[in-house]
Amino acid sequence: MRFWCQAAAATAAWVFACAIAAEVAIDPAIVEGKQWAEGARRYCNELRALATASDEPDVKALARVYCQHAICDLFDKARRVTQPSEDDPRDVHAWFLAHPTLAGTLALALEPQDNPDGVLEVLRALMPTRKDATLRAPDFYVAFAVVWDTDCQPTRATAQPYVPGGRLATTRPAAPRWGIRLTDTRPGEPRVRDAFAHYVRFANRMRVDLTALPWQLARFVVDSKLPPSERQWALHHYDRRKNYGALYGDVRYDIEHSRWKPGSRYTLENIRRYGGVCGDQAYFASQTAKACGCPSIPIAGPTASGIGHAWVMILWGTDTGRFRWSVHGGEDDTRASYTDPQTGQRHSLRDAHLLARTMSLSAIHRTSAAVYFRTASLLREDLEPAQTLGLLKLAAKANPYDTRSWLLLSEMMARQETGTAEKAAALYRFLLDKFRKDPEFTSNILLSLMPLIPDDDVARRCRVYEVTCKIYRKQPDIVAELGIQLAQSLAARGHDRQAAAIYRDLIKDHRANAHLILPALDGAEAIYRKHRAIGQVVEMYEQVYLMYSKKKDEALFYSRAGFSGFYYTFAQKLLALYRETGNARKADEMQRRMARIDRERLKAMQRGVRRGQR
Repeated sequence: MRFWCQAAAATAAWVFACAIAAEVAIDPAIVEGKQWAEGARRYCNELRALATASDEPDVKALARVYCQHAICDLFDKARRVTQPSEDDPRDVHAWFLAHPTLAGTLALALEPQDNPDGVLEVLRALMPTRKDATLRAPDFYVAFAVVWDTDCQPTRATAQPYVPGGRLATTRPAAPRWGIRLTDTRPGEPRVRDAFAHYVRFANRMRVDLTALPWQLARFVVDSKLPPSERQWALHHYDRRKNYGALYGDVRYDIEHSRWKPGSRYTLENIRRYGGVCGDQAYFASQTAKACGCPSIPIAGPTASGIGHAWVMILWGTDTGRFRWSVHGGEDDTRASYTDPQTGQRHSLRDAHLLARTMSLSAIHRTSAAVYFRTASLLREDLEPAQTLGLLKLAAKANPYDTRSWLLLSEMMARQETGTAEKAAALYRFLLDKFRKDPEFTSNILLSLMPLIPDDDVARRCRVYEVTCKIYRKQPDIVAELGIQLAQSLAARGHDRQAAAIYRDLIKDHRANAHLILPALDGAEAIYRKHRAIGQVVEMYEQVYLMYSKKKDEALFYSRAGFSGFYYTFAQKLLALYRETGNARKADEMQRRMARIDRERLKAMQRGVRRGQR
């Protein structure tokens, strides 16, 4: 019963924020005739009339009409949903329309990447079996619908090669020589019902009250595709843990997976028993947390040495509503990324932290911002630029941490849809002043505004870059990205000298983070080769290599296969340059150094295997 104990409060928050739950009703004539395309056009026209009626349209009216349009559009695009029959009388259309709170929540949650057929199939699978059952947790249903929409379909029985860490395997060396991972061969509908039933049945053992969790955060719980046996194993061993991030260290690190027995299944229990690499640690901590009802995100990114690494983020603040992500097993590195469980797109850690800040706002502010943005995005081609700009300003005012409104606004400015560049400059100043302490928020906006500066105004571009670098001096990835963008634009306009100077400064200031300056190295080399200054290319790489040759870290033990450390990478580059310039003595010396690296790497791997066997 605890699963539903606070559902009334969560539903009331939505009704208070949007005040449309009782009003999201489709015209009966449209429903009876299933004229969904006509309904979508009709409500789109009504939405346009509301948006143009005043400078600050009524957000409740906008929300109601937008949701009506989105529902009709969803039904129009979902052509393959199974209709009710004698064997299966469930009518998802009627049930969905009978719950306007669910309909309104889902309408504002849908993204272009969502599969309409899959969304309705998930809801159909989760429909209560009793006709008098009352829907208590619309956000939780919506989270399942937008995450499982591509999975709720029959799959063939297959056995895949053992891949440590699941999806994170692409960030690490090749898989071991033994072991298998069996897929869940049941159709998608039973799988999604099993997952949903797990959280309902064991609600009193969940770390978080999932009925009170917004769907945006609940996605990072329900995206676990574990079979029921593994979910129950995780819950049996780790329910009600205070810090699920600590589970990252519960998995013994073993780079060669030497303890794994041939034919072992890739399960949470075996990962804990046999150990693994960083991807296995992140997979174990994240999947266990999800099975126990705690939102978590497995993330991946390069270390300073260029080696792929995986770690995990755990959500905190569910009891206070002041959400934040804590990082375990790695640094809070803005170069890392994670996969959005709804869209499948990659996002930076900045986006995760901004999502937490967004969800810490009041429901009315979040909903209002979403309504204004959705309206502006839908009607962008039909409204005057000034009208679209007005909607985006209202969205940004309600929720300044939602970058979607800012990015669309800056895109319009780049296309000169909203007037002159003065408005872009005003936006730039506003962002730097109001969000000076939030560089993870402003960086994407500033990157989109840089192209607005006239191409021939080199001095102005350089001044903007210098000012920005001072503000973001503690964020080297932002500085490097801005500098590379500026240098590329200068080189494209023939200002090779200024571009080369910027590249050199970036390489000098950030050569300790080689993964940030690789584009700068490539850009500088292109300019030097253009002017036939191959000697400067050699000198540039010698300086970078000299620094990395003094570092003794994991980069030493990865060479040609998989993810090369920058030590070995720069050695390879110099070897090629020495041969190109005819410097046989230095080429032979570099060849000997690379052979020594390979021998040391092999010895290190053999030591790791012996330790694992013991």
